[in-house]
Amino acid sequence: MVLKPSIDTFNELSSLIGKTPLQYGGEQGLLNWYFREKRTTILSARYNTVLRQKGYAVWPLLRRNAKIFHFVPQTAPWNFYKQSHMDWEFNYEPIIFYYWHQLYQQALQELSSEEGRTSWKNGQRSLDICGSQAASYSARKFTISNKFSVLIGTYERVSLLRKIILNYQRSRLVHKIYVTWHNPTQKPPSDFLRSLRRSPPVEILPQRYDSLNNRFNPIPSLETKAVLVCDDDVRVANVTELEHAFEAWKQRPSSLVGVFPRYHQFHPANSSYTYELRSPSTPRAYSIMLTKLMFMSSEYLFAYTCLLPASVHQAVDERMNCEDIALNLMVSGMTGVPPTAVMLKGLDDFGTVTGISWKGGHLDARSQCLTELIRLFGKDTLLYNRELLVPQKKGK
Repeated sequence: MVLKPSIDTFNELSSLIGKTPLQYGGEQGLLNWYFREKRTTILSARYNTVLRQKGYAVWPLLRRNAKIFHFVPQTAPWNFYKQSHMDWEFNYEPIIFYYWHQLYQQALQELSSEEGRTSWKNGQRSLDICGSQAASYSARKFTISNKFSVLIGTYERVSLLRKIILNYQRSRLVHKIYVTWHNPTQKPPSDFLRSLRRSPPVEILPQRYDSLNNRFNPIPSLETKAVLVCDDDVRVANVTELEHAFEAWKQRPSSLVGVFPRYHQFHPANSSYTYELRSPSTPRAYSIMLTKLMFMSSEYLFAYTCLLPASVHQAVDERMNCEDIALNLMVSGMTGVPPTAVMLKGLDDFGTVTGISWKGGHLDARSQCLTELIRLFGKDTLLYNRELLVPQKKGK
């Protein structure tokens, strides 16, 4: 709104406060009532483009020509990850949110003194990854819904990784397999891909930065609506079981659907949280789904890497081994939907005895990470669930 400065107009408006008809409440109502019969120019919708208009056929034209985007409180770039808004997709526009996020981060850097700036070595990671993908992401559509992609995180356990991939390649529902190669100082063996089947294809994703946040990087060639995020030491021997879990995800695509649920508790005495184990075979309450083997929406990759505050990524880098907690906080905070546990038969967890979860101090470290991340989010967004799904074959 643009007004010509006028002391007379100011005095008139001041004298009318509280005297407008009931339907013209608040300062906006007063202004609209006062100027309703005076000389005004109403700007076009391009100067007040509201994201909820994306449901209309005219949205592509509005979006392309917009001068000002108007964010509603339920889903905005600065709070989308903690509003628990069930209709989150209705007001969620990742690229528009991304450009707002970049402008905000740039403003913070300009306001920070040299002494106050962080020495965090991965500070440019998100910008490097997202900056090169933002333009293409706006036109990308995850169009394949009857298959899923597999995203495996690994450091350098090549022999076990090969067995895991060959097992996934047996599934008729796997569209493509991606391997996030976390070690930036070592390349995967040159003959590794040749030792695998050609279909479904396998793509190695090398990383420039040493960060567990890389696990949820957006992938330019990803086409499926769903991605199976998994470790390189977990295998479902019977891929049909895995396909049944995928069908369960399709019934609740906003949820994190997996086989390793965990639980958290708040302790008001010291305002801290504890991370606790729960058996995946026991239908007790849980609020966190481990990414050891879990289906999720492909949309969450861009949201995690490109839209979360940098402070969250920094906490994951500094504390190590809590990127999955950050993802759970974001997804429940975005969607208002809790994770969902499924029961799968023939699950091989090769890291059960030697994995990081069995090291001393693991639960304490996870609890500290959980407490810190909830502080950064500004609230506890995790939601509890008691469901334990047992996938059934179609027709049963």
